[in-house]
Formats: sequence, structure tokens, C-alpha cells
Amino acid sequence: METHLKAFFYDYKYYLFPDDCLTIDELKTKERVTAKRLKEERCMAPDFIYESITDETLEIEDADRLFEVYVNLYTGAEYDEILSKQVDRVCPGCERFIPDDDPRDKGNLDGHHREISLNGTCYEREGKDDYWDLATSADAFWYRISERLNELALCIDKNDQKKLNKIVGAELKHFFPETNVYGTVYEGKYTLCFQTEFGNRALFVLLLDYLAAIANYKENPVAKAGWKVLPYRPESTFRYKKELKRGRAVAKLKPSSAPFCYDVALYHPRPQRLSDKKAQELINRFYETLSAHIGEEKAYMVLNGIGFTSEKEGLVSIEAAEETFRKKYGEFFGENAKQDNGDAVFPAPVPYGTDGEQENTLPYREKITEGITRCGELTFLDTEILKEKQYWTSLVSFAYLYVPRPMEDAEKSFQTLSWYLQNGELVPEPLRNKEDTRIAGGAIGFAACGEEGFILDFIAASENKFFRMLRTLAPVLQTMRAKVVVVNQDGVSVYDCGYEFNPVGDKI
Repeated sequence: METHLKAFFYDYKYYLFPDDCLTIDELKTKERVTAKRLKEERCMAPDFIYESITDETLEIEDADRLFEVYVNLYTGAEYDEILSKQVDRVCPGCERFIPDDDPRDKGNLDGHHREISLNGTCYEREGKDDYWDLATSADAFWYRISERLNELALCIDKNDQKKLNKIVGAELKHFFPETNVYGTVYEGKYTLCFQTEFGNRALFVLLLDYLAAIANYKENPVAKAGWKVLPYRPESTFRYKKELKRGRAVAKLKPSSAPFCYDVALYHPRPQRLSDKKAQELINRFYETLSAHIGEEKAYMVLNGIGFTSEKEGLVSIEAAEETFRKKYGEFFGENAKQDNGDAVFPAPVPYGTDGEQENTLPYREKITEGITRCGELTFLDTEILKEKQYWTSLVSFAYLYVPRPMEDAEKSFQTLSWYLQNGELVPEPLRNKEDTRIAGGAIGFAACGEEGFILDFIAASENKFFRMLRTLAPVLQTMRAKVVVVNQDGVSVYDCGYEFNPVGDKI
């Protein structure tokens, strides 16, 4: 056994320093090196076994992705002896654990090597009374839907949206709020589109985007079948049966306080006599008509408020409003609101600034000077709001990384961390279980903290999978001295990032 050996981390892989290169600074001057690769096979970083060491030549495309780390080496027998003791201590009571006296037990540690570290930390544990998190529920949902794609295709061919919603809704209701789904053929693919309503919370829309992301993951059975899922209905993919007459002057437009939004006042001769039900019906008709012609992703982002007016002066037609909204969306969001495949980022990120007089902020967020967010409902949480029970904590956690300003270029640090966060599929097997099609969560924003550092905001649909993902980045996060803050049903917790997540201070 050898302990505290200097090694380096690059593109999710570990290596011992070559004999002719003893420091990370020397290594950063190289374009290609041959080194001993420490594979995470029958072991888990920072603890490795001699039997899993191989020689490997690697190309260093970006020296900023190199990080120094210290590792320990064991024989396979030494490693398994320690791991076996941790399994006996930690695993009993887990629904996935097979006791020694169970006929299914193979008498070895298969599976445990990628699940539990030598210090006994496991992010795969399933207690008997544990409920499924959103990541697991959503993954199971899409698997069940994948078994009924032929039925759904027939519904789309016949435009039987009622039956399609019955099939999808019967599965969705087990874990998610009721929402309508629209089936269509979009860009040559059978497509399911989640439907929003005017006034839906940004977090709800963000969760629709999360559900779509799982279905579109290349290993998901829905994506493998050639289907697509969108969190919105694109323009010209549906027609609204109760569409308002688009050529008639029906609304006043007024720029709202947000630079990308408009407030709309719909004309009605006696708005004060409208019942709440009738008023909502007219608002929905306007929103649905607009969405059908410019796309729901645009309508949702550019509409701030919809009210009523009895004044005829200054009214414009829906056609004119559509052109105004389409132009505003393009000017403000443009290509920044598109993914690499051309689909819209929905909800689109919007910028914000602070006045330096923030109160009741969550840890480190008092330092924020400006940022962008896809969900202000979470980004602007504070301790006063959290005194009331939050409805969303039963579905997701809010988590963010705080990275104090590095000694060198902060922009490079942000770019490097972002690269690692976006390329998790490079985590080598078997540490990465390719059969696991769950998604830990998603990024929702970035904030600059002036000269202090920066923050990355996330939703965590599975805290276990989220922490496991962060653990694979331990060399990066340790070097950057990052903290992770988690807001969930239990309160607000702060941890140092690394192979272990040690609490910092008391829970709020």
C-alpha cells in the first residue's frame, strides 16, 4: 500500500505523473504525455488498486483542465478487505443489498466497487421507506411511456389529443402536477409537447424542461425509438379551436419593467362586469392564439401581464402584436435562446442585477452583483421566504456552487468548471453506469460576485445523483475551494466540496 501519492486529473481520468514531469505547471507545457493511468475499475478515487493501472498516452487539448490530486494505492486484496468491512457496516438495510445468506449472493463485491467508497460513503442507498425522487420517477415514467409509443403514434396520426392525454396523464399523475400534452409530428419526428398556461410559475416550466431532457437523452428508450419531447409547443404545430380573430384590433401593448416583456390590456366594453371565469377564458384565448402563431416559447417569455381595458384608442390586432412580440424575443434572446440542435432554451435565461442592499440572503449570495437565471423563483430565495414551507421541495432541491475568486483568471475557472459540468458523459465506465438514464438535475443560472467569486445555480432532481456527480469533480472543486449549498425540506446546508462533503457551520 502507498498513500498520498501525487497524481493528476484530466478529462475525468486519473494519472500518475510521468518521471520527466514532476509538477502540474510542467505538465501544462506539454501537448502529449505517456503516463500510468489509474482506472476506476474495482476501486473508486482517490483510492486505486495496482491491478487497474495501465500505460496510456494522452493528448492535452486544454491545459486548464489539468488538476493536481493526491491518491492512495492498494493491492486488490487490500482494497477489498477494507471495502468489505464498509459494506458490512453501511449496506444492511438498503433495499439493493443482498446479505451473505441470501441465495442470490455471489460471494463477492461486484457492484459495490462503483457504489461505495473506502470511507463508507454511498450515494446509491435505498431505504425501505425512502420515496422515489423526481429523477427516478421521471425515468420510470418515460420507460412506461416508451412501451406505449405505438398507441401514441396512432393518436397523433388521428389527431386524437384526448386519448393521447389520457395515456400520458395516467402515468404522469403518480408524481407530477397535472399538465396537458400535445402530440404532433415536428421536424419529421413524432413529438410530445408539454403545454404551459399563462401565469404558470417559472419553476413549473423549468420542470417540464427537465422532463423533456430525460426523454431526449440518447440512452432513454423514447429517444432511441426516434421520438422527441419538447417543454413547449412550437409555432405552427397546433391550431387553437377558439382562436380569436387575428385581424381585429383587440389589445393595447405596453412595455413592462422587464426589458423583454410587454403588458397587454385586452379590449372589453365593460371589463368590470366580467366574471373571473370569463376573464380567464379571454386571457387563455389570447395566449393560446398567440402561442399557436409565434410559438409558446416566445409567448411565455414576452408576456408579463394580461388585463383589460374599455378604451379603444391605441388598440392593435393580434397579428400586429405577434409581429411585435416575435421581434422583441429575437432582439433580446436571439441565438442565445437556442440549443445546439436548434430547439429553444425554455424557459430562456434572463439577466438581472442587484443594488448592493440585499437582506436575508442565503449563504454567499449577499456577494452577488449580477447574473442570469432561468428561474427567479429559486434564484431570489431568501431566509424570510423559507420561513414558509415551499411547495417545490417535494419535487426538487435548489443547489448552488460557490467558487471564491481564484488566484488567477476567474473567467478561465468558470469556463473550465462549466466544461466539466457539461461533459459528464466522459466519466469512464464502470464508475458511470450507462444503464442509468436518470438526470441529476439541471443548471438554471450563473451569478457574478464582483471581486469575490461566482455562483452556479442548479435544480437537483436527485440529491444522491447530484452529489455523486460533484464527487467525480472532486479534484476540480477542491482546487477551486468550492462550497455547495443545498436548499431542501430540511433547511439550508453548506458543504465543502471534495471526495467527502463535510458540513460547514450549522444548518439554517
